[in-house]
Amino acid sequence: MEGSKVVKQNIRGKTKDGKQTSPPTDTAQQNYTSQTIGKNEKGSVWIGAIHKQGDNTSAVALRNEQDGEHQLCLDIGPDRRSTTISTSPGKFEVDCGKYPWIDDRAEKEALESCFIHAHNGNIVIKASNGKIRMEATDIEMCTTGKGSTKGNINITASENFILKCKKLQTSSSVYTKLCSAGDFEQASNGVLSIFASLINNITDSVQCKPSKFGGQRERQKNCLPTPDDPGSTIGGADTTKYSDEYLNTGGWDKGADGELTASDAPSKF
Repeated sequence: MEGSKVVKQNIRGKTKDGKQTSPPTDTAQQNYTSQTIGKNEKGSVWIGAIHKQGDNTSAVALRNEQDGEHQLCLDIGPDRRSTTISTSPGKFEVDCGKYPWIDDRAEKEALESCFIHAHNGNIVIKASNGKIRMEATDIEMCTTGKGSTKGNINITASENFILKCKKLQTSSSVYTKLCSAGDFEQASNGVLSIFASLINNITDSVQCKPSKFGGQRERQKNCLPTPDDPGSTIGGADTTKYSDEYLNTGGWDKGADGELTASDAPSKF
């Protein structure tokens, strides 16, 4: 089979020269109605074909005989009931939505030209060695899950997350938080406006001696040295499970000199 790296194997129990191979298992598929509708050196069409591994049966299979990895199968099970599998060692391309019989460009834009709907389960788009590009006049993302564990959008980047736009707007009904384990900068070439019912600004100067408004609890909760510290919200930890001794000033000991210094911090800090 030219172009194919798949090793031919007869799972029925014997090779063409009569030598014994691994016998079929009890789970190997069997039928007496499989048909080859058409076949030549280019390709073939099968009905009821059994997969080479013997584990599943295809209702219909289209195969590229020059490349055994190139095929389209409508499987009937048992492990892949009502499953469609398309494998392409080369490019897989879908081109649709030209609508040459429609002249109105706005009407074409409003149509649903390519639709992928999973009634249950996940949709996975993965590029193991490449990029995923999304380009459109508009991109909309919406979650409809209910409850505290659903309806979320999670984005994780191993390096940089860059946004470039004319106008950036964010709005949250309950809580907004921006954290950085390193530097954090705000800059505006125009007017920088900050509004709040109460503004509480805290610096590292409260580490050894609190201000008249306190501040050490907030510093310990948000400004621990590294994001890997188990008590830091920067590291994604739930600090509510830690004792008050860890999160407030009660664990500090002034020592014999009666003054708070860095060495007087709680042992867990």
